[in-house]
Amino acid sequence: MKSPKIVFRKNPEFTKCPSCGEFATLRKSKARTPWEQFVKKYTPFKYYRCKNCGWRGTIFTYKVTKTSIKNLAGYLFVALLAAYIIRIILKRFIIK
Repeated sequence: MKSPKIVFRKNPEFTKCPSCGEFATLRKSKARTPWEQFVKKYTPFKYYRCKNCGWRGTIFTYKVTKTSIKNLAGYLFVALLAAYIIRIILKRFIIK
């Protein structure tokens, strides 16, 4: 059985341009300033340019689905439950 993924990486080059609405016209754009280099390297936003209309901007490169939110909530619940059980065990048997 395959493990469900929390987030999916999407390729914005196959999505539509935010400005003109044409499909498959976006291409990666180089970072021009130190701030843009920081954004490109340390955030999930990447710079793209439209070949059709010349629009240039950032696009979020991850896709979060309803199933992934449910999975994340389930993992968080299990982690909190385990932490609570460990706390009770430590209080009862070790810390007196």
